[in-house]
Amino acid sequence: MKRLLYRWFRAASSFQHRLDRRFTRAGWLALGVVGAAAVIGLDTNRTVGHQVFTLVLALLAFSTAASFAFRARLSARRILPRFASVGVTLTYRVAIRNASGRRQAGLVLLEEFADSHPSLEEFVTAREPGEERRNWFDRKVGYPRWTWHTIARPDPLGLVQALMTIPLPQSLLVLPKRYPVRPIRLLGPRKYQPGGVALASSIGESDEFISLRDYRPGDPLRRIHWRSWARVGRPVVKEYQDEFFVRNALVLDTFTAVDGDPVFEEAVSAAASIAISTDTQESLLDLMFVGPEAYCFTAGRGLGHLDQLLEVLACVGPCRDKPFRSLHRSVIDRHTALSGCVCVLLSWDDARQDLVRNLESLGTPTEVFVVGEPGTLEGLPHNVHRLEVGRVGEGLARL
Repeated sequence: MKRLLYRWFRAASSFQHRLDRRFTRAGWLALGVVGAAAVIGLDTNRTVGHQVFTLVLALLAFSTAASFAFRARLSARRILPRFASVGVTLTYRVAIRNASGRRQAGLVLLEEFADSHPSLEEFVTAREPGEERRNWFDRKVGYPRWTWHTIARPDPLGLVQALMTIPLPQSLLVLPKRYPVRPIRLLGPRKYQPGGVALASSIGESDEFISLRDYRPGDPLRRIHWRSWARVGRPVVKEYQDEFFVRNALVLDTFTAVDGDPVFEEAVSAAASIAISTDTQESLLDLMFVGPEAYCFTAGRGLGHLDQLLEVLACVGPCRDKPFRSLHRSVIDRHTALSGCVCVLLSWDDARQDLVRNLESLGTPTEVFVVGEPGTLEGLPHNVHRLEVGRVGEGLARL
């Protein structure tokens, strides 16, 4: 029964959407007049009702027939930025080109989305044949996935719109919302990284010489190779393979069973805010979470950029088919290489407390953030940071 009602509702919504696109406001008014005249016309003694019904219905029929005569050669090009961000107005351009050989006036551009986003409407006029005009749109982002453009033109009476569809599938990666936050100092020691890290920068404590390279701002003077400088006429430094350096982990709790859980979304935003505040010039940052499997993405010191971590966080989803223990094992298996750990958790139950206690017993400095609805974060230990949904920015600003 529920499935049947759902299908009926979807069909009714789809039919209503088609009608909204096909009729203008004047057209809806004309439909209303036809309906009212039809009711009044039940009384055959009132001939005015019959006359109004016949006249308005004839106008709608003429407008519908005229809408099928719309012929134009139009093309569209959507110009999107590389990224958008949750909570930030997205502005992008749509270029419409008219190659039909005559002026097309009164056109309306309808953006069609793959999900339930309402269509954007903007009047578009190509002033001369072949002219390209750019139009701006503002939209609060969710996760827009466009399918096509629909260009509509009202008929001469302005009642019914002719529709032309231009396929133009496109999508946009929407980054999590970020809040200002001061860098978190974990004060963990440098840890031995077996084999070093490929392409790591020149901050470490190993004496294994690799090669010579040009001087970069920030290189210590003790690394300058004076003989090479004298020979080539520019500063040259000695590069060593680093095996001891700072490596921190950012652990994100993804274990929630609720679709669109605001606690989870705020946790992702908190993790993104902490990630971009981390100095990756002199350290590595491992983003760890569990999805279909346990993941670990590394940024810093030539291995990756924070932008890449933000892209990963933009695609993170809840994990429903695995226990929290899977994240626990993934983090503990890497603890020997970690100088510190930042945990962003969705609750403070026994499983999550075990993870924090285990890290601290192994000597790994740990900072814990728990995200929750207002009123659910009472009784947390004093060393655990509380982040209430809707006030995460304020909580991070207090660090």
